[in-house]
Amino acid sequence: MKEKHSINAIVDPQLRADEIANRKKLIDWICDIGDRLKVAAETIHRAATYIDRIISQNNLKEEELKSIGLICILLAGKLTESDNEVSQIASLFRKNIGNPRINIRMYEIQIMNHLNWDLQRITAIDFINFFLSQGIVFTSDYIHHSNVNEQSASFLRQYVEFFSDLCLQEYEFISIDSLILAGGIIAAGRKVLKFEKVWREELEALTSVKHEQAEECAALILFKYEKLFPKSYMKENVNPNLG
Repeated sequence: MKEKHSINAIVDPQLRADEIANRKKLIDWICDIGDRLKVAAETIHRAATYIDRIISQNNLKEEELKSIGLICILLAGKLTESDNEVSQIASLFRKNIGNPRINIRMYEIQIMNHLNWDLQRITAIDFINFFLSQGIVFTSDYIHHSNVNEQSASFLRQYVEFFSDLCLQEYEFISIDSLILAGGIIAAGRKVLKFEKVWREELEALTSVKHEQAEECAALILFKYEKLFPKSYMKENVNPNLG
């Protein structure tokens, strides 16, 4: 956590616009699958990292994407899910292929070869879950000169989860260091809820993310939020600068 991190939030110039569009469709789809099967957010976020690595290395056909997405969920699920959830994902893959007796292991090996058999990835959601467990709201926090209450803390968690999904689905965020992205997501949530001091010394100590890093990343997130959800953004009247 003490190592240096930086932001490089530019879209990979090697990916065509149609590839970026296909990537968004696939990520949206695996998120829907995750909701349907009730798998952990960590599983879907880790599967997305596999998908991004594969897309960057291969020219994929659109008809291949869902099968690849399901295998990536399956591989990620073996690290985080129970045997029951893994079995459900495997069943869905067989249904998608249209062959209940398909040899899934063959597909898994193909994907793992593309990934150089490296499945361990720490994602922004992994950092966020740890930070949430430690606490990202403090007794000295204020909103409109009033102490933060349990409802505000609950709303912050919801915004953090929402911005985590937004950053997962939008391609320009994949080149941001996952630790800095986690800090930016927390800062964006606190900013939207109008915490008087958005990035506190306690948060910097907890996350190792500097104020300027959190500010730059949160600004990118809020810019995308305004672009995708202009009515919500205007209603919340977000100031782009961190407190």
